[in-house]
Amino acid sequence: MKRKRRPRSKTDQAVLTAFDAAGVRVRRQVLAIHDYYDDVHNLIDSDAYRAHRKIRRIRGELFDGHGQRYQYWENFYSARGRLTLSRVTHSDGSIEEQDHRAGR
Repeated sequence: MKRKRRPRSKTDQAVLTAFDAAGVRVRRQVLAIHDYYDDVHNLIDSDAYRAHRKIRRIRGELFDGHGQRYQYWENFYSARGRLTLSRVTHSDGSIEEQDHRAGR
C-alpha cells in the first residue's frame, strides 16, 4: 500500500488512536481527511488486523480546515476484532451510539 504523507497540523486531518483491552495505546495513525474518507484502512476496516494486534478500542478525532475538531468517535471491538459498539460525538454536542452486537 502506498504510504500517505502526514499532515503537519491538525488542519483537515483524522487522528486515529488504538488501544488494547488494558487501555494501553498500541497504534496512532494520522491521515489527511480526504484519505480517511476515500481509502481503506486496516485499523478501521479489518477485523483480522485488529484481532492480531489485540485492538479493543479505537478513538477517532476529525478536524476541519481551521483545525477545529468537528467529530470525536470511539469504536469498541471484541477479541476477534468485530465492532461491538460505536459512539459519535458531533461538534454541536449531540451523541449517537449504536450497539452492533447481534440481537441488540
